[in-house]
Amino acid sequence: MNLSPLGKRVAIVYPVAKEVTDGGIILTGSAVEESKVGVVYAVGGQVEEIEIGDEVVTSGYAGDKIELDGIQYCIVKEEDVIATIKK
Repeated sequence: MNLSPLGKRVAIVYPVAKEVTDGGIILTGSAVEESKVGVVYAVGGQVEEIEIGDEVVTSGYAGDKIELDGIQYCIVKEEDVIATIKK
């Protein structure tokens, strides 16, 4: 399936949240902290500063989450990406 964000939107894939702490405590529901750092999967035609493959940081609860073919994506506005990480 081909995911193509529209306008100034970006599709991001976040790593799977840990459900067990390093100490063995099982986290449930809202206790599982969602990552704010992900990798850009696709960009809309009007996106200027972000490229596919960039590692990015997004603000708090930005975007809409969807699942396609077993992969979780988050579609966010370009303005909700607050930083890129260069290695």
